[in-house]
This record gives sequence, C-alpha cells and structure tokens, in this order.
Amino acid sequence: MRHYYGFNSKEAKEALKKHDERLGDIVKILKEEKMHDNSTIIVLGDHSSLDEDKIININVLLRENRYINVDTNGKIIDYRAIGKNCDGSTYIYTKNNNKELISQIYNLIDKFNQEHNCIEAIYTNLEAKKLGADPDCALMLEANKGYYFLDNVTGKVIDEVKPDEVGQVPHITRSTHGYSPFKKDYTTVFLIAGKGIEEGIILDEMKLVDEGPTMARLLGLDLKDTEGRIIEEFLNMNKR
Repeated sequence: MRHYYGFNSKEAKEALKKHDERLGDIVKILKEEKMHDNSTIIVLGDHSSLDEDKIININVLLRENRYINVDTNGKIIDYRAIGKNCDGSTYIYTKNNNKELISQIYNLIDKFNQEHNCIEAIYTNLEAKKLGADPDCALMLEANKGYYFLDNVTGKVIDEVKPDEVGQVPHITRSTHGYSPFKKDYTTVFLIAGKGIEEGIILDEMKLVDEGPTMARLLGLDLKDTEGRIIEEFLNMNKR
C-alpha cells in the first residue's frame, strides 16, 4: 500500500489496522485452542520506505555520454557502463574492471549530482562490498530523499512521478526503499513475545540477518555458518 499510496497515506494506515486485526485473531485462536502458552509470536518487516516524487534515470545520463548505445527504437545494443536499479539505490556495472572507465563514470555522476543534488552517496566497489551489497558492481548509488531510480534509457535524466501513472505504469510508485541503512526514520520492526522470550527487552539496533539464527535457536536448531548472530538478549530458555 505504501508503494502506491505513500508512507502515511490513509490506505497504508488502513492496511496496518487490518494486519493488527489478523494478529488479534491469531492470538484469540491460540488461546481458544490452549496453544498460546506454548507459542512464540513474531511480527517483523524487511524494510521501511520513504515517499518520493522524482525519478532518476541514470541510464539516460550514461546514454547521453555514449556509455550506452541504443538502436532507433531505443533498445540497448551495447554498453560500456549501465545502471540496474534497486528502487532507492542503483548499481552501476561495467563490462570490465577498467579503473579509468570507472573513474570516468564516478566523475560524471558526481558532477551531475553537484548540479542536481539528487544522490545521497556514491559508493565505490569496496565500500559497497563492506555494506554487504553486490560485490560485482563498479559503483552503487543511493538516492536522496524524494528520489528513486529506474532503468529507462530514453527520456529525461530526472523526471517527475506522475500521479495518474502510479499503479498503472510498471515501477511507478509514491514510496519506496533503497539499500542505505543510514537514512533517518528508515527502520523497520521486529517484535517477539511468548514462549522462550524475555519480556520488556528493547534493542536500539539489530540486523535482518540476525532474525534467522534467532528463530532457529527458538526451534532448537543451529544454522551454523550463516551470517548474523543469535539475539541472546531476547531469549529466556527457562521459558521454553
């Protein structure tokens, strides 16, 4: 709902109320079936989102500077560098790891951003890998608040989100998310209660990759060499 109607929209709030009602129904059934005391209930999200009204078509910039070649129908026939969007972020790939080429692309995007201030960060390959992003990218871009990326190679580099296209034209949205974990108010939720859980514990920070190992421990399993840690602070094995 937030993608199509906005983060704080009436439709998004109504959807949250429906989820709350469904959760209440689950708890009610667990109690009626005498299963509640032996159950652990988890509510989680995978990401938050931010409202946006502008699109960055970074491939248009690359095409205009001859890093992407298209035919008369606007279809890509060859490229030296190309962007692949992840909504609020985008990866830049090159056909090889030519440092001079990557430096040219970095400088091109940096100069463009100095004029338009639409990109929050330009990450190098090393910086992107440290964040856990695609190790094969040449660069990774994170959009400023209010912007997100698409892969169009024709049209404007920066375009407006047209309200009548939201939900009608593929990938046109009012709210989305990128890769960066550093934006303000860009967090999601992890709520856990019931069997095996210590009450009243609040953590300021955890990672999505911590969820699997923690839930596995509750089930008496060990995921072994997976990324992430078991959130021991939540657990009270005496309540198992």
